Amino acid sequence: MTFTYDPTDQIGRVRMNIPDKVEADAFWTDEEIQAFLDQEDSNVKRATAAALEAMASDEAYVQKQAVSRALLERAKLLREQADLADAGEEGGAFDVAEMVHDDFSARERIAKEAQRDG
Repeated sequence: MTFTYDPTDQIGRVRMNIPDKVEADAFWTDEEIQAFLDQEDSNVKRATAAALEAMASDEAYVQKQAVSRALLERAKLLREQADLADAGEEGGAFDVAEMVHDDFSARERIAKEAQRDG
């Protein structure tokens, strides 16, 4: 089990956001943080959120409900930020689905699609 803290790599960025930067007080090993990163498709914010959620559910670590609530709020915020970033990369989280009920509406849809595509 290893511990490294380099804020220029993904594991270090997760450690920076938890925070889990001091080896003597480390909560996670590098391998565990890498597992969070693997689980969350290398998304640092989502991996940090997963680590915070796991910490919040660990009764040995969280002895007060307020600490658990704070960790969960931070995790929620990170997931929302990651969702917004994902939506921006994909052009938004909104799309249109056209319904076709009969032959006439199918022909109309094809004609309108051709007009949109130019």
